[in-house]
Amino acid sequence: MNSRQPTHTPYDGSSKLFTIGLKPLELDKWIEVDRYLFDHLAEKRRLYAEIPDKVFVEEDGTRDTQREVRGLIEAHLLSTFPGMYRRTNAGVEVIGAKADSDATFHDAPLVAASLLVQEDLILMRRDDTGWRLAAGSLCFPSSWSLVEKFGRPLQQIHAPVPGFGPGTRPAELINRMFDGLQGQAVERFNWSIQAGDALYHPLSNVERIDRATNRPSRFPDGDVNAHAFIRVERQTLRKLPLSRDILFTIRIHLDPLKVLARHPDRATLAASFAAQLQALDEAQLDYKGMTSDRDRLMQRLQTMARIRHVLKLAVLLGALLALPATAHAEPVTYAGKLGNIDIVVEFTGDPATAGEALAGRYFYRSKGVDIPLQAKSSKGATFQLAEEEACDAKKCGDGQAPPIGAVWRLSSADKGKTLEGTWTAKKTLPLKLTRIASRAQTETPATTPRDLYDFTDMTFSGDDAPITMAASPYDYLKLDFAPKADAKEGWPDAAYNYVTDPRTKFARPRIVDLAGSAPIEAANALLQNRHWHDSLSALTCAALQYAGFHDGPPMEGMDDDSLGGYEDTTSKVTSLTPKLMSWSESGSLYCGGAHPNNYSDAYVMDVRRGALLTLQDMFSDTVDGKPGPSLATFVKEKRKKPRDQTEVDYEAECGIDDLIGDYLGASLKRDGDRQVLVFGLQGLPNVIQACGGDLVEIPDSEAQALLTPEFAKLLEP
Repeated sequence: MNSRQPTHTPYDGSSKLFTIGLKPLELDKWIEVDRYLFDHLAEKRRLYAEIPDKVFVEEDGTRDTQREVRGLIEAHLLSTFPGMYRRTNAGVEVIGAKADSDATFHDAPLVAASLLVQEDLILMRRDDTGWRLAAGSLCFPSSWSLVEKFGRPLQQIHAPVPGFGPGTRPAELINRMFDGLQGQAVERFNWSIQAGDALYHPLSNVERIDRATNRPSRFPDGDVNAHAFIRVERQTLRKLPLSRDILFTIRIHLDPLKVLARHPDRATLAASFAAQLQALDEAQLDYKGMTSDRDRLMQRLQTMARIRHVLKLAVLLGALLALPATAHAEPVTYAGKLGNIDIVVEFTGDPATAGEALAGRYFYRSKGVDIPLQAKSSKGATFQLAEEEACDAKKCGDGQAPPIGAVWRLSSADKGKTLEGTWTAKKTLPLKLTRIASRAQTETPATTPRDLYDFTDMTFSGDDAPITMAASPYDYLKLDFAPKADAKEGWPDAAYNYVTDPRTKFARPRIVDLAGSAPIEAANALLQNRHWHDSLSALTCAALQYAGFHDGPPMEGMDDDSLGGYEDTTSKVTSLTPKLMSWSESGSLYCGGAHPNNYSDAYVMDVRRGALLTLQDMFSDTVDGKPGPSLATFVKEKRKKPRDQTEVDYEAECGIDDLIGDYLGASLKRDGDRQVLVFGLQGLPNVIQACGGDLVEIPDSEAQALLTPEFAKLLEP
């Protein structure tokens, strides 16, 4: 189960800052809805209740246009997202959303429309001065003030933007584009960096001038990785058919900067992002408020861009890991005993050569959950560390420092090959550790337990990168734990079992044997790697009970040895032959954030290659990984239809046929010697997870005309 990736990445070079960058937009993609819908609407309601005059403005005479906007948005939502919106006597509503009955909102139609979508809505009207801001609902401003821009024409609105002020060529082009906009819609992207994840992010002209003059850092503690968020604005323009006014929508996407480190294309994205920051001139940096932070941001991005290269180099030089650490081979992992208990420890540096105090992290082999070791002191070959206790609201509320549970005192011997000392809490126990290996260092050296934690999170979370001794000996030793194997099951020509890491409690499949001595090594390597990634995510989540691994107050639900819901996830093999394997995975994960991540997915694997098959690997009619017309029509015609009123209502709410175009998945089910194709909806947003599930089971013989030749051959007995 992978972590969520950014929806849009305009910093990849596709949408450069301080350019107009308008592109045609298909109307069916006009409004975006995702799993944060309820959270965004709740925040809008809060702002309307607390500061209505700052988030909504209107000129007299705009109500008819506002009603036109509301009607267009409602019609679009009902047709595009039928499983998420419905019409009632009071109008269109979001299914499952709970309005605050005590709140009194403005009666303007534009406000009503804004409370259906995550976008902000701005009305632009033409007069002799040009296109002016005539009305607007702006709950999530990106460093500007709605009140200050109200009633002003475009040239004045854009006056502070370098190169876009009155009289400039871009200003003239924008006006002409607004004039020439007809029935088509267009979109563009803008992006910036902010500290924290606030959606409401206003900035007055006075504040902008002060920021450009004094150039304060947004990250005074210097921890860009912990606090930086990428703020992406998806902007659309559409000329309204009746009033001929223009509706300008702004949708905000917020992603932690560190999420890029988990992206499959992180090297390319981070390098492009850094290059665009490098290209900004002084005026542009001042306008964006990034003058003081640009270099730190670039350094962080360049580290992300290089980390994959560093890890690949570490694999090639794996034999060197047995040698004493060098400046390029830190941090260092040790294993040994705390009293009579097996532990594994990772230090931020090499105890044999470190001239400064070391920090670290460790886990009990029987538990697997990291515990922070804060740097305390160092003198010669002897150093001390402070072990944190887990934090709950009583121990770490109101800004309290996390309590210290024990003190480590260690001395290095035999050039760092062994460490011996004591662990002292209510009692004192001996510590004896043996050096295992070092790993490649990132560009920014690790100095805290949080740095070590982030390395694991960035390197392996949301990625299928192999967890190897070369890449990270500490994480490899954590996962190289004898699993419990269940009884063999399956079919005469193909057997499997489920194995469980007793520390994380959930079972995942392995192939036991196949007819004809068909090779199983590649398939089991993939299955183990997926299992290890899930186990690592669960144990990493459990470690958040320690303050040293995250920012802010104690994380709710993380102070009770929670595994983030992984312990309750399920995996079920539905088919296995000597050529193909199919299984499903489902669960509800929560490791901090606004809400759980619910999922239910199915997979098909080419057993001999140990490779997962996508929809386009299996079916010839696909477009960008989604079903093409013939495949979508085939499934719609074959799928089971509603049989009673309950199912009819379910169909109406979900709009199953519409969802097939975006969320169709396929898997296999074995029935004796027959392979059955199972089509279903997968990867649905949280708000419509209830609409997922299997749609139809079809013998593979009925779909032969739709199969790719390669997949058809794999289905043969």
